[in-house]
Amino acid sequence: MDKIANTKRERKVFRSRIVIASVFMIAMALLLIYRLFNLQIINYDYYTEEALGNQLQILPITPIRGDILDRNGKVLATNKLSYRLTITPEKIDNINDTFIELQISELIDEKDIERFNKSLSRYKEFHNIPIKYNLSESVASGFLVENQLPGVEIEPYFHRVYPNGSSSSHIIGYVSSMSKEDKDYYDKNNYAGTTFVGKTGIEKQYEELLHGLSGEKQIERNVNGRVVDSQVIKPSAPGQDIYLNIDLDLQLAAESLLDYSRGALALIDVNDGSILSLVSTP
Repeated sequence: MDKIANTKRERKVFRSRIVIASVFMIAMALLLIYRLFNLQIINYDYYTEEALGNQLQILPITPIRGDILDRNGKVLATNKLSYRLTITPEKIDNINDTFIELQISELIDEKDIERFNKSLSRYKEFHNIPIKYNLSESVASGFLVENQLPGVEIEPYFHRVYPNGSSSSHIIGYVSSMSKEDKDYYDKNNYAGTTFVGKTGIEKQYEELLHGLSGEKQIERNVNGRVVDSQVIKPSAPGQDIYLNIDLDLQLAAESLLDYSRGALALIDVNDGSILSLVSTP
């Protein structure tokens, strides 16, 4: 009798355990179904947008800066195609190791690293941040063939050149890296991708005319972070060319006459008051 009672008790306990296990499995299945329903139906648009946001990025297109010319159309300041080395922090596990590799390849030095670290606050993690400018075509092509470093790329860009050297430099001025004050002063949207701005002379006085209007492009990256597609959303508008009353030939002749002597020389057209030459030496 005791054996029959124990058997019945064991069966009762077994059935209760089956019921508990079944309830638990059903609860887990319902929870999983709810989670899938939440992901696939309720929040489908949100997660789709998030996923696309990881693949698609909107980046600024820097406009080509306008030229500065003399009264006869001779170029005083223009742009030259060159190449720059960039680093994308979000693609790099250890940026210091990347610095070391680039130094071994003699592509950068300590000053480049220092400037890069100072400029980090201007960019986001997914931006291609310049670390070295004005690379020659041969250096750029050699790096592209041998590059095995993730997050390090070569980009073409235009940099400012002055064909006549220091001639008329006090009139033309120069461009240089944007300072904190520059970033606060100029339109943040229009200058989002801009690195250099006018600092003195005509370059600064007519900065916004010379600068042009920034554009936008959408890039798509694969799972490895490589750009697989690029589409221009809004093209950039190049800056305006600026024509001066200065006559370059007369300017060079005046500079030659002074020949580093202390003094100043101005040549003015008496008919309209335009300044044809303006030279000053300390």
